[in-house]
Amino acid sequence: MKIYLIPLLFTIAWYVLVFNSINWSDGVPGLTSGLVVIALLVIAVSTVRFYFADTNPQLRENSIFVLSILAVVTPTAIIAWYYNLTPKILMGETGSMFSSFLIASLAILVGGKVATVATVLGVYLVDAFYVIAARIYNGKSPLKGDRIHHLHYRLLNLGMSESFIRRFVYSISFLFGMAAVFLDRVGKIILFVILVAVVFFVTKILSLKK
Repeated sequence: MKIYLIPLLFTIAWYVLVFNSINWSDGVPGLTSGLVVIALLVIAVSTVRFYFADTNPQLRENSIFVLSILAVVTPTAIIAWYYNLTPKILMGETGSMFSSFLIASLAILVGGKVATVATVLGVYLVDAFYVIAARIYNGKSPLKGDRIHHLHYRLLNLGMSESFIRRFVYSISFLFGMAAVFLDRVGKIILFVILVAVVFFVTKILSLKK
């Protein structure tokens, strides 16, 4: 049995990134579940586009399989998002971990749409790296939780409402995610670089207002 080391390492890194970005976004009611819904919708649009763009019967069967899964989990995710909007109700470890595994797996199954899903989760992928760097810089464990460094906590500490934070993250994730669906590989890379620049710019402004 052959083991392809680079794809294996990439897959492990991808799951770790998705698990952490989704799990660490769970600090404002409805934020994580909303991101999950947006990611599933973007995957659905990407799958439909992939189905009509490729005439290979096997690939089309794969797209139908993914769409069948989405037909079941997306309504459930929307219901969970609705109830997570209730004050002080978060997804928790179990909900975020299951959602992370589902999204990471579907991104691979849909013809390797990792870059597209990474764009949807880009805000918290960048935030995860920022938080790790900030904690190490302050001499703390990068895995030890806090209510200071994450983007939503910094916005809350500046007096922003939970509703504003949700709309802000939703808007960026949806717009960049949908744009990525219709771009080629180079376009997605450029789009992700722009997203990193936007999040870095927002982070810089927040650091100046402390």
